[in-house]
Amino acid sequence: MDDIRPNVPAAPVRLFDQLRRHRRDHGYAWKTEKTYLHWVRRFILFHGKQHPARLSARHVDEFLSNLANEGHCSPATQRIALHVLILRTRA
Repeated sequence: MDDIRPNVPAAPVRLFDQLRRHRRDHGYAWKTEKTYLHWVRRFILFHGKQHPARLSARHVDEFLSNLANEGHCSPATQRIALHVLILRTRA
């Protein structure tokens, strides 16, 4: 049931729950929340399941370069991914 938002605790411990809580507290739409989680998940998987807190700007650059060169993503898609990865540091 992908069209129903999962419940999130008030003080989440897990990374994706923290991201969900942050997005909801800032009034993001459900579809936007899912998109943000998608890009963070891809970023984590691209870097061998490392926690994003351990990754630097160089890792973001590698990910975006891979999107452009291997994934053939448009600049607009890369901008969305960059925006998401910048916001993940604020969650």
